[in-house]
Amino acid sequence: MVFEILLMAFALGFLDGALPGPVTTTICINLLLAGLKPGIKTFLWASLFEVLIAVAFVFVVLGLNVPDAFFYRVGFLGGGLLIYFSTKVFQIVKISILKHKKIFFTPLNVLEVSVFSPWLYLAWVLIYFPLLLRAKDIFSGGEFYFFGILEFGVIAGFFTTLLIVAFARQLLKNEKVIHRVFQFFAILLFIFGIKMIWDSASFFGII
Repeated sequence: MVFEILLMAFALGFLDGALPGPVTTTICINLLLAGLKPGIKTFLWASLFEVLIAVAFVFVVLGLNVPDAFFYRVGFLGGGLLIYFSTKVFQIVKISILKHKKIFFTPLNVLEVSVFSPWLYLAWVLIYFPLLLRAKDIFSGGEFYFFGILEFGVIAGFFTTLLIVAFARQLLKNEKVIHRVFQFFAILLFIFGIKMIWDSASFFGII
C-alpha cells in the first residue's frame, strides 16, 4: 500500500512534467531558440518555482483546516479528470515544435507562466491533495514523502523532456513511437483515475 501510493506520486509527477504544458513548453522553446545552456537554466528556474509555488499552496490550504472529507469528495472529480485527460492523451500521435520568432523566456517570464498556470492549482485541489491525505492516513509522515516524491517526479519529467528535445529530436518525428508512448501514459492516467474514485468511495463506505 505504501509503495503503491508513492509510485502513484512519482508517476503522476513525472507525467505532469513530461506531458506538453505551459512550463514544459517554455523550457523547450528556450532550448530550441537559445541553445542547451539557456534551456538548462530555464529548466532549473522552472523546477525551483514549481517546488516553491507547490509548498506555498500546500501550506495555505492546510492552514485553512479544510476537513479531509472535502478532499475525498473532490477526489471523485479528480479521478474523473484523470480519466478525461487519459482519453485526450490517448489521441496524441505527434508533437509539434512551434516555430516562434526570437522569444527568450527570462526567469520572471518562467515565474509568471508557473504562477498563472491553472493546471497547477486544479491538479493540487482535485488530484494531489486527496492522494496526499491518503498517504498521510497510510503511514506516519506519508504526506511529506508523497509531496517530495511528487515534486521529484515533476522535475524528472521536465528534465526527461529537455533531454529528448536536446538530443533525440528525430524521435519526436516518429509518429508511431510517440503515439505508443502517449498511449502508455494514457493507460496510466486511466488506472490512477479509477484508483482515486475507488479510494474516495471507500472513504465514504460506498464500496
